[in-house]
Amino acid sequence: MDLFRTTAQSLLRLAGLLLAAALTAVVTLYLNGGFGASDDLRFRVSPRRTVAGSNAGHDAAPTPLPQRSLGATHLFQIVARRGDCWLVVRESSARGAVLYEGLLAAGQAVRLKRVAVWLSAGAAANLDVLIDGEPLAEPLQGTIATVLPARGPAT
Repeated sequence: MDLFRTTAQSLLRLAGLLLAAALTAVVTLYLNGGFGASDDLRFRVSPRRTVAGSNAGHDAAPTPLPQRSLGATHLFQIVARRGDCWLVVRESSARGAVLYEGLLAAGQAVRLKRVAVWLSAGAAANLDVLIDGEPLAEPLQGTIATVLPARGPAT
């Protein structure tokens, strides 16, 4: 009888621990924006396109961005065109909720609708970043951490 009671108590303790862990996971997801709308973050894999005998997209000068109002929602498209890139995207600042974190493989893209995003990237030269369909005025280089769209002359 003592063996049965000990086994039942152990199972109840285990169930309690599992319930606490599940509750912690749900609260963490909620606080980090994990239950957001599915339109907020979309992953799209697009195949690489090459044009024989040309450096398509590499010779053209980047187009300067038009003035943007700070309160407007923008469509951000972050595409790994030239190779893999480690990427962290957060809501508005370095302390904002994580929207994407991981290796963005060559040919993959992240699309977000936000007012502003904080972007940290290794091998940033592999990325093309478009805001409302317009490329950044200056191409990204090296390892970067910046807020987009840029607010003023410094990024």
